[in-house]
Amino acid sequence: VETISISATGGAATVNLGNVSGETALRSTGSDQNVTFTNTDNIATLELQYNSAGDATVTYNATTVVGTADSMSVALTDTTNGTVTLAGIETVNISNSGTSTVSTLTTTSATTVNVSGSGTLTLTDIDDATTTIDASAFTGTSTMGGFGASVAATITGGSGNDTINMVGLASTDTID
Repeated sequence: VETISISATGGAATVNLGNVSGETALRSTGSDQNVTFTNTDNIATLELQYNSAGDATVTYNATTVVGTADSMSVALTDTTNGTVTLAGIETVNISNSGTSTVSTLTTTSATTVNVSGSGTLTLTDIDDATTTIDASAFTGTSTMGGFGASVAATITGGSGNDTINMVGLASTDTID
């Protein structure tokens, strides 16, 4: 199995991947409810496509996210999601196509968020663990906020219009 695809409508959905191997993509498409992928052994791309609501959560087996260099991709396509939770990942690579909104990006350990793609992207509340946001490869309009309360942050915007809403701007923060 390479791509696990689910559409949660009418109720939340949990996909236990404890007996699955080789997954490369975890997809929530057309959902309006919460979707949770659990017990995954591979760091797969999370694809959020054409969702109108709901949270998305990926939980890994402890042995999958050992160390400090775990990287995960999140591909957004015309989606609206609430909280996206990616525990144990240190670098999140977000690509966007169309108009997408993520209300809260919760990582607990992702110090770096890289953003690429085009369209309109809103990341309303990025986890405070994040110290670097690099959107230099993003050509669209972005709104990013909610971070920077307790860390020195380095933010690089893209070639389009960027709006950055920090919790607390300090002299140790860098915005380009």
